[in-house]
Amino acid sequence: MSQANTFSSSSSFANQFLLAMPGMLDENFSGSLVYLLEHSDKGAMGLVVNRPTDIVLSTLFENILITPL
Repeated sequence: MSQANTFSSSSSFANQFLLAMPGMLDENFSGSLVYLLEHSDKGAMGLVVNRPTDIVLSTLFENILITPL
């Protein structure tokens, strides 16, 4: 089996920041700093932390089933 087709917890980027490279052309991510909440073989979820949003964090947490402290 090719290593490119496998995923291990040691290759997870959860709880890490991703910084878009200067050449990133996708306007959704260009110049973005993303905090990865989840990263697994099932997918990934992150928050762009350096752009304003109208979304209230408690609403976001409710929608992704996280109980605010």
